Amino acid sequence: MSLVPVTPSGRLATRFRGGFAPARPATLTVISGLPGTGKTTLAKAFSRQLGACYLRIDAVETALARSGMQVGVEGYAVVHELAVSNLLLGTDVVVDAVNAAAEARAGGG
Repeated sequence: MSLVPVTPSGRLATRFRGGFAPARPATLTVISGLPGTGKTTLAKAFSRQLGACYLRIDAVETALARSGMQVGVEGYAVVHELAVSNLLLGTDVVVDAVNAAAEARAGGG
């Protein structure tokens, strides 16, 4: 399991410079790892403690599958956009992400 705090960069940093910055920079924390390692328990507790927005990849993938859509990188794309929207509001975000595939754990594809 990994806990990675991320600071705004790329498109998000550009939006901050464009005048949409919240009073303080929000924090994005991604908790990822293999299934069954306690990620969800940790992410929920961390979100509660911070008062952060909690985004779970599994929940998005379940919703996509129920609506007949393809499940794969699409779930991560949806969570990415939701995270950016909340970060721009100044809301801290905690993402609960499963890295079941070896490629995801290696950071490649």
